Amino acid sequence: MNLVTIENELIRLFNERKEAVKNHENFMSQNMKEIEELKRQKEMCLKGIDLNKIKIAESLLRVKGLSYGQYNDRCVTEAIKDIAQGAPKMSEGYFGVKNYAHWTHQESDHPYGYGPRHGSIVFSVGLKNPKEKLTEEQKECCLYYLNLLRNREMREAIVKKDMMD
Repeated sequence: MNLVTIENELIRLFNERKEAVKNHENFMSQNMKEIEELKRQKEMCLKGIDLNKIKIAESLLRVKGLSYGQYNDRCVTEAIKDIAQGAPKMSEGYFGVKNYAHWTHQESDHPYGYGPRHGSIVFSVGLKNPKEKLTEEQKECCLYYLNLLRNREMREAIVKKDMMD
């Protein structure tokens, strides 16, 4: 074996090792997400929460700020009223609250894609696909989910620990 062959073999082995570490890190990250999701589902099951309704609601609703402890009952209450009436407001925009300067949780509802000129939205409830009309079953699931959010204990069971909006 000559020096060129040795160097090329070292390069190949280091590259293989680098790729294996990257694949392992990706696997571990995905595996941990799956474990956390199953723990969340287990906690909901133990509290008697209907997992199927939660999954459907989470596929339809975009609730931002829960994992940061920014829950706002006004937004959830308005969303409940709106969904019960067929989501006319939520088909155009979301219910939100913002923090600005020394003021927190100021009401700040906006059309999708827009936000406040000053401050930032810290909690909001909207639809993931606002142009899609909700079926009766979907409305039921969303109302179930949102009403559970109003109860702190249930909200803590539902909230994904790593839910980055």
